[in-house]
Amino acid sequence: MTSTEPTAVNPAAGLSAAESASLDTVVSGLAAGETRWAAMSLAARSALLSSVAAGVAAQAERWVGVAAQAKGLDPGSPSLARSGSPAPTSC
Repeated sequence: MTSTEPTAVNPAAGLSAAESASLDTVVSGLAAGETRWAAMSLAARSALLSSVAAGVAAQAERWVGVAAQAKGLDPGSPSLARSGSPAPTSC
């Protein structure tokens, strides 16, 4: 007979104390960010996201170059466009 009861999974099992503490710090930071995000006005959220988009766009060419190098492609090669480069694109 197969049980349909959910099983408890501990994704932190096997982590060292330092890794677990580091993970706890990251999760705490995410929770704090969630609180700050919820408190922001729509205008402030929009401005923040516009800033993030501008920062990503500013790095796009560099990302393409790094991706090309990692794939062994010439950055100017048409093959790069077909390779599924992870470079950001404009919406």
